Amino acid sequence: MHQGRFFKQKFWLPMGSPLSPVVANIVWERVERSALEQLHQEGIVPIFFRRYVDDCLSSVRREQMERMLEVFNSFHPRLQFTIELEEDGQIRFLDTIVRREEDHLTTEWTPKDSEGRYLDYNSSSPFNHKKNSAIALVDRALKLSEVYYRSNALEVVKQILTNNNYPGSFCNKIIKERAHKLYNTLEPKNTDVTMKFVSAPYIPGLGEKIARYLSQHNIKLAFKTIDKIKDTVHSKLKVRIEKDRRTNVVYEIPCGVCTDKKYIGQTSQFLKKRLEQHKNDIKNKSVGSTGLAHHTINEGHLFDFKNAKILDEVPRTDTRLIVEMFQIKIKGESNTFNLQRDSIKFRSAYNGLIEKLKSTVRPKKVPTEI
Repeated sequence: MHQGRFFKQKFWLPMGSPLSPVVANIVWERVERSALEQLHQEGIVPIFFRRYVDDCLSSVRREQMERMLEVFNSFHPRLQFTIELEEDGQIRFLDTIVRREEDHLTTEWTPKDSEGRYLDYNSSSPFNHKKNSAIALVDRALKLSEVYYRSNALEVVKQILTNNNYPGSFCNKIIKERAHKLYNTLEPKNTDVTMKFVSAPYIPGLGEKIARYLSQHNIKLAFKTIDKIKDTVHSKLKVRIEKDRRTNVVYEIPCGVCTDKKYIGQTSQFLKKRLEQHKNDIKNKSVGSTGLAHHTINEGHLFDFKNAKILDEVPRTDTRLIVEMFQIKIKGESNTFNLQRDSIKFRSAYNGLIEKLKSTVRPKKVPTEI
């Protein structure tokens, strides 16, 4: 749907759908099998054939190339391949250069963009994320390059990391560690099945302290970032779900009289339906139902339901209840109209975290307007 109008997609697969890559790969497997079977029947047998999604690498006699392309393009008029030939005995395939030696092929990892942007070393991200970004690049250079090309590939890695503000000593240390781990050691991998893993948003300074504490109890903390590209950069082609029709949300409703005082709630229903329930509680004078109804009935103050805001969207009920309690504590119980039971299960051990969150609180990323 776009600008209130529905459109039917006639061809291809929707971008962003989790099913699209699966279906696409099934189709390409069928194309590959059908084309190779026909080529075999015609006596055209590739020396080798490798495919990654729709990028193919193969070797056939020069006089058979055009026929091979015709067979692949005959599968369906909307699936059309192009062909690229080797130059000086080499050809690029994905992020590697494949070279034809006397009796074998060699590869060298050479990214198309050697000055690309990666996670910046000076960013407020967990150190492990930065380290893993460097490890991923080093491993590609080592694993996808022949021994005599690795020094050139590692220089490219150093240049990329330097452009993203990684210290030279850090880069050299990672390269040394990965080379030793991949080629110079027989140490078995850590297979400690008793280790437990948990994830939590990363807060600079506090996250490291929590991770150290949990490690003493054989629990490994995996950090996740709070701000993500998908939450800040939105496609204008996608229609947002109306605020009133969102489910599994933590929300706030401001009082129409009391300045900066709000009611915090959570629901698995449509927000619109939950707001109607609040209005019915007031109408039926259900004082003990919620803090919102209690305040309206006792003080005569009306809440501004039109300006209700969504604070977060959490699918799981137990997690959503925790988020609700955190929101009540962050805003301060003196600034909310919630009953004591709404946050009674909140443990005092988290008071330090609440104070830290209060000092780093930023405008919420979840959009509430259409």
